[in-house]
Amino acid sequence: MPAEVSGDRSVTLLNYGHPATVVVRPDGTVHFAAPPRNALPLGLGIRGTDAPRPYETDFTPGERAVLLKDPDPETALQTLRRDLVQHVEGPLHDDAAMLLLRYHRW
Repeated sequence: MPAEVSGDRSVTLLNYGHPATVVVRPDGTVHFAAPPRNALPLGLGIRGTDAPRPYETDFTPGERAVLLKDPDPETALQTLRRDLVQHVEGPLHDDAAMLLLRYHRW
């Protein structure tokens, strides 16, 4: 899911069928930045279907944005590891990454 953080305290997202980006506020509350409408996963678009459109959500200092395929981070980590092991048909011989954005004040 592409994401662009701008200087105006927002993040622009483009969602290709993933669950909503999870924005964790400094007080610990969670906001699910859902797209205005769902789209098919990247590569599964069919002619005549609408492509996803960029949308914005607030993203201010001290907040974290978690972009992953499952909104529950623990489940996402387990699922990611299982999928990677299955993909490589054996144990992982390299590292894997998940994206967590954190907005710091400069």
